[in-house]
Amino acid sequence: MSEKKKVVLRPLEEQEAEMIKVTDKYLIAVTAYDYQVREKGSRTVLAYFGRFENALTFIRDEMIKNELKDNARTLEDAIKIISYINTRFESVVKDVFPEYEVRKIK
Repeated sequence: MSEKKKVVLRPLEEQEAEMIKVTDKYLIAVTAYDYQVREKGSRTVLAYFGRFENALTFIRDEMIKNELKDNARTLEDAIKIISYINTRFESVVKDVFPEYEVRKIK
């Protein structure tokens, strides 16, 4: 008779401590096969990427999308939001990951 193997799930906080914190909301889990973008406090993977740069670009785009949804009332608001997030994101990435270049949305 075969024995059943137990699956032990580590606490979410412990798992998140091993991930790359990109912003207060988004994390990147690095596996042997891909880069997984997750929201802090959630086990759900938002997206899988083969390249780290693509994961960063996805996070930037999600930040812009969410901010536009919540705060853009005019075209001028949208332009300011996109510009602000691009600038903020670019400076964070340059400080933390100097080897990567962030492509701006124009």
